[in-house]
Amino acid sequence: MLGSIEKLIDMGFRNRVVHTNDLYHIFGGSQGRVQSLVYRAMSAGELIRLRRGFYILCPKYRSQKPVSFHLANRMVKESYVSFESALAFHGWIPESVPVVASTVRSSRSRVLSTALGRFEYIHIPTGKADFLTMVERVDAGVQSFLVASALRAVADIVYERKLQWTGIEFITESLRVDEYELKTVERKDFELLSSVFRSSSVRKYLRNLEQELFQ
Repeated sequence: MLGSIEKLIDMGFRNRVVHTNDLYHIFGGSQGRVQSLVYRAMSAGELIRLRRGFYILCPKYRSQKPVSFHLANRMVKESYVSFESALAFHGWIPESVPVVASTVRSSRSRVLSTALGRFEYIHIPTGKADFLTMVERVDAGVQSFLVASALRAVADIVYERKLQWTGIEFITESLRVDEYELKTVERKDFELLSSVFRSSSVRKYLRNLEQELFQ
């Protein structure tokens, strides 16, 4: 094992994503020195590059399987897991989702293909104070992550796909959400979301969905 990898483990990065800034803090020195350490560790197969500036130790040095939602959060700041990924996490849809889809506030939409999976980031403009409304932090130790509530995930889908209200069938048939799960939503959840989206069509969609559920 390279000494640099041993030091990363000692500093608590056995199962965490390592950013270039972490490497400068731990090892110090010039940019060239840090890049040399990264190159040697990658050449030895001991460090895996996720994207530029983000790395994770290879499987033989990790004690936990990487949590894909944690990776998604770490690779792009101001992001949380949403869309079908969040719906599957909450058990609202029956199938697993191969691509981890996230909402991002302050950067452009993009897709990242990594050695550990494919990650999609979709830009949705909201105020900074509203960005994490109905988004929860899930405790997974050093691999904790942010994920949208099921209703917030539905609202993000409505915005991203420019959906117009045509009835609840899109949610129950196209998204395959169980109607039983929809009945777990509370009226206050709609109140919380009402001021998050600048789009009048999203607000109208949510009002119609609320009326459908609570008529």
